[in-house]
Amino acid sequence: MVQDVILIKVDGDGNLPRNTINGNVFFDESGDCLLDGTEEGQENWFIHLTGNNLDYYLRSDESGDFSVNVGLGNYNLEIVDESLMWEVHCSENYPISFIDYDNTETVNMGVQPEFYCPLLYVDIGAPFLQLCFESDYTVSYCNQGTALAENAYIEVVLDEGLIFNSSTIPNLDLGDNIYRFDIGNLAIGDCGTFDVNVTVDCDGTLGETLCTEANIFPDSLCIPIDPAWDMSSIVLEAICSNDSILFNIENIGIGNMADSLDYFVIEDNLMGFQGKFKLDAGQSYSFGMPSNGITYRLEADQAPFHPGFSMPSVAVEGCGIDPLTGLFSLGFLNQFTLDESNPFQAKDCQPNVGSFDPNDKQGFPLGREAAHYIEANTDLEYKIRFQNTGTAPAVNIVVLDTISPHMDIATLELGAYSHPYKLELRPNNVLAFVFENIMLPDSTNNEPESHGFIQFRMKQEANLPIGTVIENSAAIYFDFNEPVITNIAFHQIAEPLGETTVSIFEVEKPVESLSIYPNPFLTETKIVVETEEKKAFDVRIFNAIGQVQYQGKTNAQGELILQRENIPQGIYFIEILDQNQRIANGKIIAN
Repeated sequence: MVQDVILIKVDGDGNLPRNTINGNVFFDESGDCLLDGTEEGQENWFIHLTGNNLDYYLRSDESGDFSVNVGLGNYNLEIVDESLMWEVHCSENYPISFIDYDNTETVNMGVQPEFYCPLLYVDIGAPFLQLCFESDYTVSYCNQGTALAENAYIEVVLDEGLIFNSSTIPNLDLGDNIYRFDIGNLAIGDCGTFDVNVTVDCDGTLGETLCTEANIFPDSLCIPIDPAWDMSSIVLEAICSNDSILFNIENIGIGNMADSLDYFVIEDNLMGFQGKFKLDAGQSYSFGMPSNGITYRLEADQAPFHPGFSMPSVAVEGCGIDPLTGLFSLGFLNQFTLDESNPFQAKDCQPNVGSFDPNDKQGFPLGREAAHYIEANTDLEYKIRFQNTGTAPAVNIVVLDTISPHMDIATLELGAYSHPYKLELRPNNVLAFVFENIMLPDSTNNEPESHGFIQFRMKQEANLPIGTVIENSAAIYFDFNEPVITNIAFHQIAEPLGETTVSIFEVEKPVESLSIYPNPFLTETKIVVETEEKKAFDVRIFNAIGQVQYQGKTNAQGELILQRENIPQGIYFIEILDQNQRIANGKIIAN
């Protein structure tokens, strides 16, 4: 159980904090903005406190209560409305003044459901995955909605490199390393956790990324559907076979796509190519990539106004090997965001390791290259790991984490955790995770049980400028010992990948754009060269060793329908020429 406490020592002007502001965020069933005896408090609401140079966030506990001590002066409380399902029913702002000491002001804040339905949340995490060793995944879940969730259950999909051993609640083996856990009816605000014990397969490759998913049901979003949505819904699939990777883009919605959308293929951490697709309901589009040891990632857009937060992506690591090195690339899967933005789905991807730092902090996605490049407005998930490496059990552990000012602390969402804790929001954006009476065994006497972890996520401040660096580290206190300071987890805001790396096409003046659709292609593809002056251009296609596979010419509008004919499957280079001078070039893929 996670509970919340606020500790503020003095106010911004140094006045003694001998006045108290307390209150409750409650479900105002009667609609009169008055807290009645039967109305229930609501957990996890943020309240922004300002005044007298104070700028803090409070957070309602499991009973809906919050409390803070302040000095003299004028203050304002503002309830932060970040919920999908609830709305602030009464006032959003509550001004308070103290002209002398030892006074108490009580502020009760009424909220009401905006929609009546369950909204289930799930998260999954493990402290580490070590080759040939056991590890425990913790699955945490809550009903964040406004109605009872009946017959709820969770499906855990284990990576094929993991062997299921046991779980702390009953399970049903569905085959293919998928396990179902029935958790019954969940009332509004009900939460719980359970553990799944696994062994990392000894035949795995050291450093290989293992991905495990948790999906909670019912998984519907009952928010109103925007009438502008075309009712399409895109899902992606990747299948590794002996000689290729098959990517599939499918529209599983009930509507035809109104417009074309973009897809991108990333090779390791570089843009490979991009294209467009337009699918009717039930249609799919497939293409292949060579199984050459490169980590391939496919991303695709959803139609505008699609409900929820789905960001379709799928990645394949370890399909085939590099013919020169006999190896496959590692470490690229977590550099990009996983498709787990909806609350009812969660993924944990982490490499299996040999030795590792037991006390550290990681931020996901990791980001590209040494600078950890990510895009603005990318949510970050943090994991803090700790281990008692002493010689006796740790009675109490406190983890202090100073959140970067570039992150929006009011969007904090707590995730999976190894042990129950209390959360304290302290001054200067400090989160304190307090593990009271944890009695964490020491590694000398019980190494497997000496580990712990916390996961949480939050949003960036909106539209951070390019070059902004987001840094976070944590201090871990084991009883009365000096703190263990973790590494600094950092990210740098950069342009989207396609704008910072060489894309599939390079064009020179007077070409405005070159497009090839579809690409990859099966039987034919359309080449369009955009210029101010419409004219015909020469087109040449070469294989990897420079042999010409095709020579032709566009029409006077700069367009050419290229028939597959005798072009074998593979990746080719295309050149566009004007009077024997190359004006554009790129890649083209025949499936």
